[in-house]
Amino acid sequence: MPSPVLEPLLAALDADAHGEAALWRAEAEQVVRACILEGDQDGLHSLEKLIAQRLNTPVAHNEDASPPWNTAMRLMSLMLSQAGWKVAESFGATWIQRTHAHLDQAAQRLRTAGTLAALDPLAHLAAFVMTELLGRESIAHPEYHRVVAAPSISKYAHATLAVLELAAAQPLSPATVPAMSQLMDALSLHVELYANTYRTFTSRIHALCMQLLFGSLAPSDSAAAPLPELLARSAMALLASLHLTGAITSDASMLSSAASGKVSQAQLWAATVTEMLDAAMLSVCGSVPSMDWYALGIDPSLAQPRALAWEPPSADYDRGIPCSVRRCEHLLGSATSGAMGMVPLYLTMPTPRAVPVPLARCIALAHAMMQAHSSSSRATVDQMRLEASAAPKLRWLGVQLLVQIVIAFHEATWPLLHGSGVLRTVCMLAESERGPVRLVAMRALSVLLSRGACTERLPGASVPLDPASPLVQRIARASIQPLSELLVQEPVLWTEELPLKRPRSFESDTISQVDRVPQEAILVKTPLAWDLACAGALVLVQVFSYISTSAAPGHRDLARAGALSLLGTCEAVLGARLVDASSSKHVEAGAQLVQALAQLVVVHHNALVSHILARVYAVMARGAQSSTLILRAASQDALTGILTVIRPRAPPIVDAVESSALEERIDADGTDHIPMPLPGWRGPASALADVTHVDEVVPVQPPPVQPVPNELKTSAPSTEAPAEPARAAPATPAVAAPATLPDSAPMAPPAPIPVEVEQPRHVAPVSAPASSMPPPSTSAPIGESDDEALPDLHMEVSDDESVDA
Repeated sequence: MPSPVLEPLLAALDADAHGEAALWRAEAEQVVRACILEGDQDGLHSLEKLIAQRLNTPVAHNEDASPPWNTAMRLMSLMLSQAGWKVAESFGATWIQRTHAHLDQAAQRLRTAGTLAALDPLAHLAAFVMTELLGRESIAHPEYHRVVAAPSISKYAHATLAVLELAAAQPLSPATVPAMSQLMDALSLHVELYANTYRTFTSRIHALCMQLLFGSLAPSDSAAAPLPELLARSAMALLASLHLTGAITSDASMLSSAASGKVSQAQLWAATVTEMLDAAMLSVCGSVPSMDWYALGIDPSLAQPRALAWEPPSADYDRGIPCSVRRCEHLLGSATSGAMGMVPLYLTMPTPRAVPVPLARCIALAHAMMQAHSSSSRATVDQMRLEASAAPKLRWLGVQLLVQIVIAFHEATWPLLHGSGVLRTVCMLAESERGPVRLVAMRALSVLLSRGACTERLPGASVPLDPASPLVQRIARASIQPLSELLVQEPVLWTEELPLKRPRSFESDTISQVDRVPQEAILVKTPLAWDLACAGALVLVQVFSYISTSAAPGHRDLARAGALSLLGTCEAVLGARLVDASSSKHVEAGAQLVQALAQLVVVHHNALVSHILARVYAVMARGAQSSTLILRAASQDALTGILTVIRPRAPPIVDAVESSALEERIDADGTDHIPMPLPGWRGPASALADVTHVDEVVPVQPPPVQPVPNELKTSAPSTEAPAEPARAAPATPAVAAPATLPDSAPMAPPAPIPVEVEQPRHVAPVSAPASSMPPPSTSAPIGESDDEALPDLHMEVSDDESVDA
């Protein structure tokens, strides 16, 4: 009997006829994990019985909304992920056999009924078995692979291809596209793992992929809908993996393998891409037949006439030119929907081994397409009308193809770009074209020159440029032009019909009398002008590092003009009332312009940018108070980066240690003595006494000096030893004596003074430098020594000393 942990899940699966909802209600993953940890083998066998019960259901029972095959696949995945590979060794053979039987039954049902509603659950089940039970993990277990997996690989290949071929013959529906994509992904994995086994199925896989990818455009008058992107990617991945079935040879053994009749993997891959490029070349030449393509490096006579099994376009231009344009969009990308073309999709598919990529031919084709134009000397009026509508699409597709190739192969394309002048052609389109072609050319320049992520989808190609090249100045002018166009106000005289009698007024007067203020005038610009301004700002940021040098004359003028144009555009955008705009396009474009200005200031903070820092800070500070959320967030982020340029500071030093711990401490018992280098230091005890002595003295203002009698001056000098200054008044005991000096200084008895003097005052002991002390005399007291003096006290001179002086 199973453990109580697994009983709720088993009861829910038994009660539910299909069990799809029971898996989620019973939390099957946690229950199965707990059962594995307890070692409940009976519970695992019970789950295996439920899986076998649902696997044995026929195809007809799985055509409803909750098929039992999906429940079986989920339980198989749970058991395999929680119990490990031992589950596959125990029950894998049974699961593989039952799934193969269902594939055969589905193929037979497709042959008879023509439709299959159970294709989606069957694809889930078959993809799980082919990926998990017959995939990479089975190779890691040799005995299992030899006994169980190896005999079933060819059987699954045959059954899966039969289902895909029959499903591809029917009209595609939204329900069959994900199922076919899953089966093709599983086949791609098997072709990579078991290339030798799938070598016998190469022709069938190639025919299936070519029919899905290119079969709808085989008739010249076909206007079929494009293949869904999910199915197109899966079919292209399967087609790109077919070259692995070729012989594994090196360059040295290429001739020997060709002599023996073997085809290498590189040759198979190159043959497929050559066929696609031939078809693309014929379609491009058929879109503008009046143009001399041979002068641009394209020779249509070298291409295969029936590439991709397509019929040649009709000789009637009314049907041949539209057919060629549709094929170009299918192979190189759509100008309307933006879908990726089959050629760049095939070239960007990763391959396990190195293959020869025809980069020179791809870039030459893109360069020729960018120069497509109609020739009136070689075409009729009706033909020119069709070519005039096809040439802009070719230029658009050529720029898109170039960007995709450069991003995919990066440094390998740089010599080809500079050697063929492709960048000059792109710059010319950004200068002279009008409409979407100019916009895509400007965006291509930003992607090609960017060193980082240019947009959310496209990374930067970082193509290097020569700073002294004239191309740098052309790109800079092309980037400044759309910024200036966004700020220019169209006068009324340019938009209205001229009167019969021209008024006597100047154009400047008309501009000054425009009702709209400059900030509001940008709101009337078209969305194309806003997109061009954003693309031009990105190009200016990327090219600013080249024009901010003195490599060529005019660089600094362009840098100054570009910085001011971008700043003026941002100031006008932040000053305009974008809240009242009819579309959020203005707000998003304004945020992009603000980010471009911040990047220009932060990345290129040199002398040419410093003259606009104050104005940039003021503009961003005003934008940080905007009522529009997107503009306010963009301005605040920009202000954070700009402040690091205006006030550059080193990162602050964090004091993690308390400052008091860095100071010297003195123990309470006085055992730790700090040596003081100052002269006159006598220890902490003497210093404490001196401080106490100074605190007790109250300084007072000295009275005016009194004259001394002549008898004092004529008295004879005393023969006794010099005495210290008098510390107290002998005749007046009411006055307190001042504090005495420390005991360490010797004291002599005072000498008698025969002359009466005035009453002593409360004065502090005076200590003057030795150079200013008067000579010792009997009438005046002798000053203290220098060793005992307090150098930090500045008191007034006594009366006696002033008289002697």
